[in-house]
Amino acid sequence: MQTNKKDIEAQISHQFELLGNSAKEIFSSGFGEVVDVNSVLEKIFVDRPYFAFTSLHKKGEIWIGKVVAEQPISNESTNISSAEASRHMAILGSCALSEFTEEKKYYLAVKARMNKGSEIKDYLKSSKNGEELYVFAKKLFLDDKEGIAATIITDANGKIIFQFEVGYTIIKPKIFEKVFKKHYKDISFDPQQNPYRSLPSLSNISYLNDFALRATLHKTLPENCSGHFNRFPMWPVGAMAYICIKTVGEFLKKIIQDENAKFILHSARMDVFIPPIIDEDTNFTLFYCGSSPSEPNIHRFSWVMNSLSSGSEVYNTMFISFEIL
Repeated sequence: MQTNKKDIEAQISHQFELLGNSAKEIFSSGFGEVVDVNSVLEKIFVDRPYFAFTSLHKKGEIWIGKVVAEQPISNESTNISSAEASRHMAILGSCALSEFTEEKKYYLAVKARMNKGSEIKDYLKSSKNGEELYVFAKKLFLDDKEGIAATIITDANGKIIFQFEVGYTIIKPKIFEKVFKKHYKDISFDPQQNPYRSLPSLSNISYLNDFALRATLHKTLPENCSGHFNRFPMWPVGAMAYICIKTVGEFLKKIIQDENAKFILHSARMDVFIPPIIDEDTNFTLFYCGSSPSEPNIHRFSWVMNSLSSGSEVYNTMFISFEIL
């Protein structure tokens, strides 16, 4: 019998320990069977270039994807940003869930919990730009409407950089197309054109006080969401988080008065209520929540993204902390 969702939440630390052990065993014994990428893409509504894995493998219940970071790093010390890492991990998690159905479905990441990996500081000592990274994912829970996956990302030596629990709302195509019919775009995209290597920044940044700011994520063209729900382009959560975290980093440097500060993600918790649409501007409000005397190097923030036109329609919330090195 499948473990229920409450039991999954209670056992998540143990699940990540098991996944980390499985990753180390896979590095020593081999990556298992090669998975045909095209057959996987036929079951999820994500495609290249948002899907960036160079290869997929599967060993037992564990899915493995190889990827190279493609987005510029701003202030994070890892050679892949936490937001880009979450993008690849969320995609591989959906691949792991899609194994259990023959029908192509939409997997919307709606609940994400991310933490720094247990070996991230060892990784930082030997990490190199452009190195191949490895994502491991396994299904934790799945029914007709929801799914949960546990994922980690490591370097080629198996050092865990981040761990990521992601919850999905799973929607059949006919229902999805009915709900989002007003966002339908009858266009095609060139998978060779990759907008994710040069994402825009937030604009109209204004400081409300010493501990809060407001900014705008401007509407964008459908081709800037290429490979993500192509006929219904929306801001991908990973791309949107990348844009916003750049502003969090700049705010953090301002708060601690150190323009050269480097940091790593400590933890993050994101809840998505409505996928942000690309046809209108989005309001971004960021709050600095401070640090504690027991952990003075860990700085906490929260943000809210909502419709600029209606104001009351909240797209997502984030609680995120960074550790100064």
